[in-house]
This record gives sequence, structure tokens and C-alpha cells, in this order.
Amino acid sequence: FALAALLVSSCYAYVLHTFTNAWSPWLDSLIMTFSIMAQFMLMGRRIESWYVWLLVNTIAVPLYASRGLYITAILYLIFWCNAWYGLYQWRREIKAR
Repeated sequence: FALAALLVSSCYAYVLHTFTNAWSPWLDSLIMTFSIMAQFMLMGRRIESWYVWLLVNTIAVPLYASRGLYITAILYLIFWCNAWYGLYQWRREIKAR
């Protein structure tokens, strides 16, 4: 999954860089592709999806805050907290089994 997401992310970043005036096409493409990957992993009930969500949100919060998108940054900070809580709950459930 990770290699495919990196490949797709690189291609999408190239397109953004070439055809738009995006401020940070590489980070934007990482956020998009790894979010999609994490969602598919979550649908497959893989605990690793929470680590990917943490990575995505860790990249997104400072990116959006640096561009003055404070409400979006706060939303991704809430998502970051949610990912920690989801990881905690899933790990606790696995231990209980």
C-alpha cells in the first residue's frame, strides 16, 4: 500500500506542480493519497490505519496553519486526537480478546 501511495502521490504532486500554482503540491498530494490509503485500510479493519491517519494529520495541521487556514488546521488537530483515541480503543479491544 505504502509504495503505491508514494507513487500515486509523486505523480499527483508533479501534476499539481506543473499545471497549478499550488503552494505545497508535494505535501498536498501526500495528504490526499495517504488519506485514501488510510481509509481503505480502516475499511479493512487494519490497526495500522490509525498510524497512517496520525501521519496524515501530523503533516496537515502545520501545513494548513502556515497558510492561515486556522479552522482547517483545528479540524485536522481534532482528527489527530481522534486517531489517537481510535488507536487506543482498538489496541484495548485487541488486548481484551
